Amino acid sequence: MGRRRALVGLSGFVAAAMGADRAWAQTSRSCVLTPEAGEGPFYLDPKLVRGDITSEQPGAPLQLAMQVVRAEDCATLANARVDVWHADANGKFDMTGFRLRGHQLTDAEGQFRCMTVMPGAASGRAPHIGVNVKVQGKADFWTELFFPDEPRNARDTRFHSDLLLKLVPEGRSRRVHFDIVLAI
Repeated sequence: MGRRRALVGLSGFVAAAMGADRAWAQTSRSCVLTPEAGEGPFYLDPKLVRGDITSEQPGAPLQLAMQVVRAEDCATLANARVDVWHADANGKFDMTGFRLRGHQLTDAEGQFRCMTVMPGAASGRAPHIGVNVKVQGKADFWTELFFPDEPRNARDTRFHSDLLLKLVPEGRSRRVHFDIVLAI
């Protein structure tokens, strides 16, 4: 336990030195600083609580799972609002409705899950998923999550390797996971 506390404390020191209004992505062994990518240009607040944001859009099915965690003690955060949005399989954002958009509150274990489709490359950018996490009165975190082995990542100005989703192919469907640890 002493070693874990020391690592968490050291991580906090590093975060403070680098500008602590950032979030962290948790790996199985430690918390690793993850840069905020900023608010995406196509965010809308649809106020749609839903676990399936496919909106009957064509494309490869994608299961998206995230866990929201507090940096101080790596405790999971229940009731954090997680908004997600992305382009369709052809790289087009829905700017007149709410297709491929929605939010949920995390469960008691800080988990968020939704069904969607694989996004396409939008406006020359790498395929990505926009994410906003709100913890009441404490944090408002914006980022974008990217897919591994995507050639456009290298040219995307918002790409950072710490924002790569873990992708698990399952037949025609894919499952991705990302842990966000907030410095709150």
